Amino acid sequence: ASGFDPASMAQAAGLPKDAAGMQAMMAQMQQLMAASATGESVNWSLAHDIARQTAHQGGDPSVSAAETARVVPALRVADLSLAAATDFPPAGGARSAWSRAQWIEATMETWERLTGPVASSVSEALATVLGSSGLGDITGSDGAPGLPGLPGFPQGQDPTAMLRGLGGSMFGLQVGQAAGTLAREVFGSSDTGLPLLESPGSALVPSNVAEFAKDLDASPEEVLAFLAVRESAHARLYAHVPWLRAHILGLVEEYARGISIDLEHLEESVRSIDASDPEALRAALSGGVFASEISPEQAGALERLETALALVEGWVEDVTAR
Repeated sequence: ASGFDPASMAQAAGLPKDAAGMQAMMAQMQQLMAASATGESVNWSLAHDIARQTAHQGGDPSVSAAETARVVPALRVADLSLAAATDFPPAGGARSAWSRAQWIEATMETWERLTGPVASSVSEALATVLGSSGLGDITGSDGAPGLPGLPGFPQGQDPTAMLRGLGGSMFGLQVGQAAGTLAREVFGSSDTGLPLLESPGSALVPSNVAEFAKDLDASPEEVLAFLAVRESAHARLYAHVPWLRAHILGLVEEYARGISIDLEHLEESVRSIDASDPEALRAALSGGVFASEISPEQAGALERLETALALVEGWVEDVTAR
C-alpha cells in the first residue's frame, strides 16, 4: 500500500521470493539456532545435512545400472593394468560407482576426524574469552541468567553455552558446505590426495566424470579408464603402506591442534556484540573473529604434509603413466 514491492526487497536482500522458500529458510535458521543450544564444538548432524543439500544443488541422480556396469569393470581393468607398473597388489575392498550423496556418506567420518581438532580449539578459546568478558553475567528481564527472548532459544539461555553452540553450528555449516561442494567436483575418493576412506576400496562418481569428460577431446571411455587407474593406484598405495594413512591424517591433526586464536581480538569482538541481536552474533562469529597466525610448529607440520602429499601424487602419476 505504501508503494514498495516485498518481492523486490527480498531479491535485493538475497532472500527467497516465494513463501515456500522463505518458510524453508526460516526453518533452517530455527534448526541452526536450536542446534546451537546443545553446546557441541561441532554440530555434525547439521554438517551432514548441509553437505547433502549442497551436493544436491543442480541435481544428484542415482547411479544407474548402466553407469555401474561401466565404472566397476573400468576399475577392475585398471587393477589388472597396474599389475605391470607396481609390485603392490590390488587394494581389495569394493569397487563402486557412487552418487554425490554416497560420496558424502562414505567420507564424512574422515572429515569429522580432520576438522574436529580445529573446532575444539575455537570452542576452548571462545569459552576462555567469555569467562573473562562478563558476557556470561547477562540476565533477562525476569532477573534470570541468560539472554532475553532470542528467536530459537528458550528464555534465560546461558549466553556462554549459546555462543559456544552457535560457534559449533557455524563450524558445522562450513564443514558441510565444503564437503558438499567437493562432492560436486571430485571424480572418486582420492582427488584431494587425502585418504578419505576408512577401509580399502575404490570408487568413482559417474556424474562428475561425465561432466568433466564432455569438454575434452578424449573419448569418455578413455577419460574413465585414466581416472580409474588413478583411483586404483591411490587405493593400492594406501592399502599396502600401512603407516601412510595414519601419518598423513596425523599431520593434518597436528596442524589443526596447533591453531591458536587471537584471544585479545576475540575478546574485543565479544565485548562489542549486542547480545540481543542474533544477526550481530552471527556476523561476529563468521567475520574473521577467529584470526590466527601460523606457529613454527604448524609451519613444520604443514611442510611435512605437503611433502607427503607430493610424494603420494608423484608415485600415482608415475604408475599411471606407465
